[in-house]
Amino acid sequence: MKKTLLILPSFCLILTLLLPCGALLCALFDCSFKLCNYTAFAIATALAALADAVLATVFKNARSSWAEYALRILVLLFSAVNPLFYLTRCCNMAVAVCMLLSFGCACYATVMRTKSLVLKGLSLAFGVLTPVPVCLFLLFILTLGNLGENSVVRSVDSPDGSYQAQIVESSQGALGGDTLVRIKSQKGDFDLFLFKISKNPQIVYKGAWWEFETMELYWKNEQCLVINEKEYSLK
Repeated sequence: MKKTLLILPSFCLILTLLLPCGALLCALFDCSFKLCNYTAFAIATALAALADAVLATVFKNARSSWAEYALRILVLLFSAVNPLFYLTRCCNMAVAVCMLLSFGCACYATVMRTKSLVLKGLSLAFGVLTPVPVCLFLLFILTLGNLGENSVVRSVDSPDGSYQAQIVESSQGALGGDTLVRIKSQKGDFDLFLFKISKNPQIVYKGAWWEFETMELYWKNEQCLVINEKEYSLK
């Protein structure tokens, strides 16, 4: 019985840890972490949390172990953090609803499986207060978050194909924008089916907005990029 009550919370913890921990660990090594499908992962997380809430209701009178307490508290905490990571990468209502549902189910399951009145009270307070900043953050992202947009307008591969130079139009809405040139390595990416880890592009040039329309860019050799007659070495 105890092992059964640990399986779903453990699965929920893995799902809620994946994006935050993956993104933070990759950031330490100047890499980016991307899920294969953010909406699908959000739905899977919500379904797992819902199933766990149902299990917590069915076995609400069963004895809880300290391992289960720890798992449920971790799931609750990371369920509150998860929306910040998901919504900055995939901002749509389906993801937002799934994140809030996951958090609500985590709060409910923690309350149902906790015998301590103190933990019940803290879980309820956490469950009531946390959705407010999450909803405000969602509102901000939906209304203002799309003002800034980076679009690759042209790309040129290096002679050996190891690198790709990208001319990027960085639009900031009414604030104007910039023209960026960044170098993306074509090697060293890890595509592990469920998620992808890739090296962050290196920005080598920043110029005026709309400069990309007349910009001259070509590779002199594998380690030297020429932008408007000026050489930029990758070494």
